[in-house]
Amino acid sequence: MYVSPSDGDTVQGIAGEEIALSGLAIGGIPPYTYAWDLDNDGEYDDAVGKDITHSWGVAGTYTISLQVTDSACVTATDVAPVIVSEWDPWVYDADGDDAMEIKEVLNAISDYFAGETTLARVLRVIRLYFGGQ
Repeated sequence: MYVSPSDGDTVQGIAGEEIALSGLAIGGIPPYTYAWDLDNDGEYDDAVGKDITHSWGVAGTYTISLQVTDSACVTATDVAPVIVSEWDPWVYDADGDDAMEIKEVLNAISDYFAGETTLARVLRVIRLYFGGQ
């Protein structure tokens, strides 16, 4: 049986935001049971299910593992890296002047209502507008 915790793709995400993870199992005898080790402690007790979400609060590279058991109790495991990056709120500094202006804040808010960014990101842009980090 072949398993993959990332369906063959590199897993990437932003610190503090939910990252979608999807397991893949080929071979064996369905149905499958999926168990995840998301803190690299060797224990598959952090999540269950084929499709899950998880967040890491700090940027870095993390190792995740997936253990799949088929209906004949055959088990297979695999690991994958997860690359977690910091999101840069300065992407909204459209004129590149290193100052967040109201029109740039409004662009972030507009993106939020269009479903193109998250509230947490908009709040970071607003903090920059008011002089915070």
